[in-house]
Formats: sequence, C-alpha cells, structure tokens
Amino acid sequence: MTFSGCGKDKGDQTSLSLEKDGIVNIKVSSFPGEYNHSFSEDDADIIVDYLSGLKLISDFAEDPDVYAGMTWEISIEYENGDIVTVYYFGNMFIRTDSGPWYKMNYDEAKRFDTFLYELGE
Repeated sequence: MTFSGCGKDKGDQTSLSLEKDGIVNIKVSSFPGEYNHSFSEDDADIIVDYLSGLKLISDFAEDPDVYAGMTWEISIEYENGDIVTVYYFGNMFIRTDSGPWYKMNYDEAKRFDTFLYELGE
C-alpha cells in the first residue's frame, strides 16, 4: 500500500510488509560486528511491530551506497523455516534482503537503538 508523502519529506511512503505471525526468533547484529542480540516471543513482536510501523520514503535523492556508518542486520526467523533479513543503515536507510532501499524518518529511526537497549536489559 502506498501513500502520498507530506510535510518536509517528499516521495511516496510505504512499509516493509513483514509477516507478524509465526516468529520464532530475531537476531540483531551490527556491522562492524560489536553487537549481537537475540529476541523471542513478546520482544520479537515489539521489534517487528516497530519495523512494520515505520513510514518509509521510496523516492529520495540520497544514494545509500555513498554513505558510511553502522548497519544493523536483523534476521527474522519464522516457524516454517523462512528467514527474512532487514538491513537498517545509519538511522537513515532500510531494506529487506530482496527489496529496494527506503529512507526512514529520522525521529522514527533513532528509536531503534532505544528499543534494543530497553529489550536487552
């Protein structure tokens, strides 16, 4: 489903369309590789709800390939054995392993670090 952009962000807004049912485990690691987290049950649901709720911009001027920064690799494992990997780059860009890059709203994006900290306690 696509919505028209509004406010300062221009371009179409979309979502990642992640399946929320049947999640077994979510592994979150960083590149460079300093951080490794694993979540299941309610904590995994919180992460997928967050990722699915992001308002993503599909039409943007920036080129993710010219940026540098930390990347979170988020691997979502389902009961049927499927694994969907999400790449969350520099609090600015996000994509699934088989999808295009999207730009994130910065205020929404920066909450991910807070989620990881709070869920990891």
